[in-house]
Amino acid sequence: MTYLVSHLLQLQKKVFRKAFRQKALETHPDKLSPYLSEVEKHAAEARFHQIASAVDTLGDPLKRKSYDAGLQAKANFQLAQAQRTKERQEWARQQEEVHQARMKELRERNVQIKANLQNQVSAARQKEEVLRKLLADMDSLTPEWRLRKELAEKRKAARSQPSS
Repeated sequence: MTYLVSHLLQLQKKVFRKAFRQKALETHPDKLSPYLSEVEKHAAEARFHQIASAVDTLGDPLKRKSYDAGLQAKANFQLAQAQRTKERQEWARQQEEVHQARMKELRERNVQIKANLQNQVSAARQKEEVLRKLLADMDSLTPEWRLRKELAEKRKAARSQPSS
């Protein structure tokens, strides 16, 4: 079994080297057409350096392990970030529900208060009308009542004025 694993690893390395050589030949700056623009030359050179860096990383077991750990850390970070985003959205949704419930409660309360006030105003107007009728009846039945009221108000005003 160890021989089989070893043989597969050797085969993998050969395939890997062959693929690298092919990509290196395709993107090597010395192998590019002389008619390419500067932008295309820089892009090809950057691609060649990326391939060389990838081969360096994948060829060295320690660098590969470090690279894989970095990928795993990035994936874990992205998962955690997605989870936090989901939790924040859920919290915001819950807060919006609470807000809407409070606003509904306040609107209903305001409607009740308004109806209550309208009822009180209506009752006060009815009482005022009853009092006006009562005063009108008292004036028509006993006209001297108004005179006595005016005299009582004058005496009260005279008592409240300071003596000089």
